This record gives sequence, structure tokens and C-alpha cells, in this order.
Amino acid sequence: MPTSLTTRLLDVRCPDYPPAVLELPTRSFPGALRWCSPPTLYLRGTLPGAPLLAVIGTRTPGPASVHWTERTIGELSHSGWAIGSGGAEGIDTTAHRAAIAHGLQTVVVTVGGLDTLAKRPGGELFQAILEAGGAILSLDPDGTKSERSEYFRRNHVLAALSSGVLAVELRPKAGHGGTGHTVRAAMALNRHVMTVAHPPWSQGGAGAVALTRLGVPLVATAADVRRLLGLRPPTGGPDHRASAETTVRAGAQATSQGSLFSVSAAPTTAEAAVELSPDATAILHVLGERPTHLDALVLVTGRDAPRVARALLECSLEGLVREGPPGSYRRVAL
Repeated sequence: MPTSLTTRLLDVRCPDYPPAVLELPTRSFPGALRWCSPPTLYLRGTLPGAPLLAVIGTRTPGPASVHWTERTIGELSHSGWAIGSGGAEGIDTTAHRAAIAHGLQTVVVTVGGLDTLAKRPGGELFQAILEAGGAILSLDPDGTKSERSEYFRRNHVLAALSSGVLAVELRPKAGHGGTGHTVRAAMALNRHVMTVAHPPWSQGGAGAVALTRLGVPLVATAADVRRLLGLRPPTGGPDHRASAETTVRAGAQATSQGSLFSVSAAPTTAEAAVELSPDATAILHVLGERPTHLDALVLVTGRDAPRVARALLECSLEGLVREGPPGSYRRVAL
């Protein structure tokens, strides 16, 4: 039987036991779960030698979140990282599939016996991960039924294995649900944690705001993710502002509800006749007819808040931009 189709036990005596998991008994986590000793793990496939970025989120993401995840993983494909997640529907599945599509190793961390993979929802995805050279890791031996309570332990292991955790979209209460629980575990383990900058009125907005209150930084582009992970941009790679613009455009086209940001149309004749500063031109190019908050404009354009504010004032004086609700701006239809 091929190695990828057999389950291998990994305990602390195995030379390829993931050393990061040894940290679990040394840390105090939010909630009641504590580790007396490192867990025994069960593996199919091959664990990556590269550092792992866990990309996690809701099972019911908005289309813009799905597109953002796919594009960002593609832009990270030359950064030397593997992608981990929990194998669930939604953002997890999107992350695994995007990793495979861009030639990155990907790892599922789950519970329950791995002998039931083919019968589980997502069985085809699990097989594709193994065929692509990835790995599926469980906390339970073959023959074990998965229990809902075990997913709390799974979240801790995923956080421990990861050098960074990217929460794309999550429930409004940051400590609730699998994504919030994994984020809190990663923070207890001193991992790099970040979340996507959804506007507050969108589906993912409240969850992003809740995480920022815990001190989790916001990201809008792959360049932001690389910066927080301490990575340099790939040689010859796209400028992060151009990347952000493309992400904004595609996200807004994907859905009129819960888009990450608005997007501009081509300049009108009246706009083209106005001579604007480079900052004002960049802001106008990002803004659309739906309001976009100043903080989001800072993230998308890569300019600091005072520069963005001055550019917005310039556009407002020219009658091209209007504020409303407070702190948010949109283009005026001319």
C-alpha cells in the first residue's frame, strides 16, 4: 500500500515528530484545556520542511474573502512557506486548494481516524492533498470516530505547528468558533497572528474589529502578510499597491455584499480634466460608489493616514469625493 494511504504513528520518540508541538505542555491557554504531555499524532503523507502559515476562517465566507484567499496564497507561492488549515468547508478548503494550485505543500490538521478520510465531506480534497505531496495529521488513531470536543485540541496543534496564523474571516466574537479559538491559541504560543481588514459593515467586519481589540494586526495584501512574517518581497514581484488594487477590483466584482473594499470605475471626463496630486489620484482610483473607511484606504494604498486625509480633502474640494458615514468616503458620480 502506498505510504500516503497508510497511517503512521508519531510520538516524541520519533525523529520526525514536529518539535513545535512539544511547546504545548509549556503554555497556558485561554479556556480549560491544558496539556500534560505532547500528543501522539497520526500522519498520512509528508510533513513539509518549510515553515507553515495557517490560513483559517469561517465555513461560510463571502465571495470576496474566497477570492482574497486564493489570490494572496498565489502571491505567497514564492515565499518558501507551506499552507496549513483544518480541512473544513469555506476558507479552510479554499486555502488547501489554492496551495495545491500554486505548487505549495499543504497540511490538514484534523481529528478522528484517518482511515475514514474517503467517507468524510471533502474526501476528494484530502486525496488531492496527499497526491500533491501534502499531509493529513490527526490526533486520533485509525478506527476512532471524530468528536466535536476534540476540535479544541486540534486547534491547539494547528496553532503550534504554524509559524504564522492568518484569520481571513471569523465570527463577530473573536473567542468563539474554531477560527477564534485557533487565533487565541496561536497568541498564547507567541506566533505571528494577523487578520484581514474587512470594513465594519461587511460580513467579516465585526470579527476583524474584535481581533484588533486583542492586538491582532490587520492585513490587506500579500505584501502585508510578508511584512508581518518577516519576509522580503519576491524578486521581480508585483508592487504591493498594484496587488492591492487588483485584489480590490476583483473582490468588488465578486460580490456587492461584504466586499473587502470598494473599487473605482474608469475616470470620467470631468475627473480627467482635474489636475490632482499623485496621492489624490491613487485615492480616487481606489474609491468606488460604496463607502470605504479611511483605515481601509491606508492599508490598500500603502500611504500613511495624514497623506490619505490630505488626498481626501483635495478630492473633496474638487467635488469628486464625499464623506458619509463619518470616516468613510465614496466617489461622487459625475
